[in-house]
Amino acid sequence: SVLGNAKLIDSTKLRTKMNDVWDGKEKPKTAGLVYGFENGHYYYDSKPPHQITISFSGGGKTRYSMIPTTHLGLEAGCNLIISDLKNELIELTGEKAAEMSEVVLFDLEEPLRGNRYNPLGLVVKYAEEGNLGKMRDTADKLAANLVPSEDKNPFFSNAARGLLSACFIAVALADIERSKKNMASVCAIIDEGTTGEGKDPSAALKDFFRSLGADHPAFSSASEFLSDGSTTAGKNVLSTVKVALRPFTSPGIRWMTAESDPIIDDLINKRTTLYIHVLNKEHPANCLLGCFFSQWWQRVLEIGNEQFAGDRKSTR
Repeated sequence: SVLGNAKLIDSTKLRTKMNDVWDGKEKPKTAGLVYGFENGHYYYDSKPPHQITISFSGGGKTRYSMIPTTHLGLEAGCNLIISDLKNELIELTGEKAAEMSEVVLFDLEEPLRGNRYNPLGLVVKYAEEGNLGKMRDTADKLAANLVPSEDKNPFFSNAARGLLSACFIAVALADIERSKKNMASVCAIIDEGTTGEGKDPSAALKDFFRSLGADHPAFSSASEFLSDGSTTAGKNVLSTVKVALRPFTSPGIRWMTAESDPIIDDLINKRTTLYIHVLNKEHPANCLLGCFFSQWWQRVLEIGNEQFAGDRKSTR
C-alpha cells in the first residue's frame, strides 16, 4: 500500500531497459542521481529535477550514491555544487574533480583554507554598471536572507531589512576602494554609528543617512529606521541588525567575505566543482550559504536570459 502500484524489478535486462545506464567507458549523454551498480554499469535517473536519498549512518549513501553521482556528473561535463557536512567528499573526489574542472571550496569551519565569497559583490556589480534598480533589488534580497521574517510582528524584521539594505547600498555607492566594499565595511557603519552617548546612541548613523540626501538610493531604504527616534522599537531594530551581522565579525568569516574569488559568474560560465563545507544546522555562519545560493540562482537566470536573447537576435 505504501508503494502503490510500484514493483521490484527482478530482471537485469528489464532494469537496464527502464533506467538510464552508463558503462563508464564513453562520455555519458546526461547526468543524474546514481542509485545502483550492476554488471559494470551505473543505474541512474536523469529526469527528476529534485531527488533525495535516505539511509541510516553507515548505510552507504556516500559510497554507493554520492561518489558515483559526482563521478557521473564530472564525466558528463556538469558544473557541480556539493554540500559536504563532514568535509569528506572533497577528500574522496577532489583529486578527480581537479583533473576535469576548477575546484572551489567554501569552508565555513576553516575559511582560510578555502576560497572567498563577498555577499556584497553582486550589489557592487550593479552599482558600477549604473543599474540602480537591480542594485536595490539585490540589496533587499541579501537583507532578507540575513534577517528572518517575523509572522506575528513583521515591523522589526522589515525595518531591520530596510536598514541593512540601506547600508549595503551606501557601501556599494561609496567613493572608496573597491576592496573595501564588503561586509566588514557594513559592520563598521553600524558599529561606529550606534555607539554614541546620550538619549539616542544611533544618532550618528541617522545623521549619516540624512547627509546622503533624499535622492540617494539608500535614503528610502533607511526611512523606517530614521523615523523611529530613540524608542524601544528603534533599539529592537538595531539589535536585530547586529545579530544578523554577528557571523561576519569573526576573523575567519571576515576574511572569507572580504572579496569574491572566484566571482559567481565564473562558477556558472566555467567548468567548476564547488564544495561547501557546511556547519551544524543551527550555526549562524550558515546564513552565508543562503546569501550565496540566492545570488547564484539570480545570476543563473540572468545569464540564461541574456544568452537566450542573444540567440534569438542572431537567428533573425
